Amino acid sequence: MSAAGPFTLFEHGRLDSTHAFALREFSRLPDGAVVTALRQDAGRGRLGRTWLSEGKGLYFTIVLKPAAPSPEILPCYTHLLALAVCSALERAGLAPSIKWPNDVLCGGGKLAGILAEAVIAQGRPDGAVVGAGANLYQETADFAGLDRPAVSAAMLLGGAGPERGAFLREILDAFFALRPALEERGFQAVAGEYRRRAGFIGKRVRVFSASGGVLEGTADIDDAGLLVLDGPDGRISVTGGELSF
Repeated sequence: MSAAGPFTLFEHGRLDSTHAFALREFSRLPDGAVVTALRQDAGRGRLGRTWLSEGKGLYFTIVLKPAAPSPEILPCYTHLLALAVCSALERAGLAPSIKWPNDVLCGGGKLAGILAEAVIAQGRPDGAVVGAGANLYQETADFAGLDRPAVSAAMLLGGAGPERGAFLREILDAFFALRPALEERGFQAVAGEYRRRAGFIGKRVRVFSASGGVLEGTADIDDAGLLVLDGPDGRISVTGGELSF
């Protein structure tokens, strides 16, 4: 365990997943705890997908216990962490973009994914855990068999990815620098930076729901950070699904 300003690192060599550990230990971990693991045996992404966690990436989860948890703010932690990952990648010389709701794309493939979950106690929000998996050192062969394009920082930087610890701290510095403003003002505190990096805004997209439905329209983000589609039947808000464009 090591403390650095607004966050405290809890570093592990191996876990089932940093996300699962943070949820199990939520009551014991302090606000700002950051759980890391070099390897995950059961790393997972959104919609129950498996996240490859063979030791060539960065895997971490942040524990958040705001003084006044707000149902409107909790989903915005995903946006904030996506921005922080983008900021660290830009410092490494890359040009990432955000794909709603939780992907960071770069160089034609997915480089990082965000996973967030609210923690509910006695029917009320108690906080959240939000984490990321980022591909750092994989080679092209490591992604063989995946059903969607993926890249690593090393692949885009000529074989030398950023040092894992320094890269994590850059993400955390960016995240915690903006956290107070986000919790005070909501999505509007980061809307400008988010829109600048959101590669889907203004594009004609499809959103596939878990139930099999499909929504189509021109994508935008509203003042609360929710995806909206402008289509033939007007503007509709989208709360979940898989976006394609």
